[in-house]
Amino acid sequence: MIELFDWYNARGQSRGPGFLVQSIKNPKAIEFPPGFESSHQIQKRQAATNLRTNEQHKQASKRERLAIDHEALRQSAFIAYWQSLSPVDQLIFEEAAVDQSDHTKRTGYYRYQGREDKVFKQYRQVILRDHFERTHDRDGLQCNIASSSSQSK
Repeated sequence: MIELFDWYNARGQSRGPGFLVQSIKNPKAIEFPPGFESSHQIQKRQAATNLRTNEQHKQASKRERLAIDHEALRQSAFIAYWQSLSPVDQLIFEEAAVDQSDHTKRTGYYRYQGREDKVFKQYRQVILRDHFERTHDRDGLQCNIASSSSQSK
């Protein structure tokens, strides 16, 4: 009840010592005003908020780990395929990948080609892997694009 007494005083609604005596003698007769929270209620609310926040962080971390694992699988499938190609087949694949890439990626590829810096390597990697994923199924097996596009008509 001291918390309630202090709460009233903090809001400029001071209560006299009789309020404290009455609230100690007969606590059930005291009605709590709207907006009043005891320290116990505040702790419970904060604990619930902390629990909810921690659960959200765990879920976000799990999603991030799953996304990273998925990205690693995609990259490893491409690298395995790329390394299985001969240098001539790699050149043919790269030419086809650049020709079939969207305008923005192709422009970036040509703009930074010859520099062999990080930017060029990133454009090249994106174009190659996009082409690989367009032309191969999940298991890395080559899809027959001509037959699948004619069947969809």
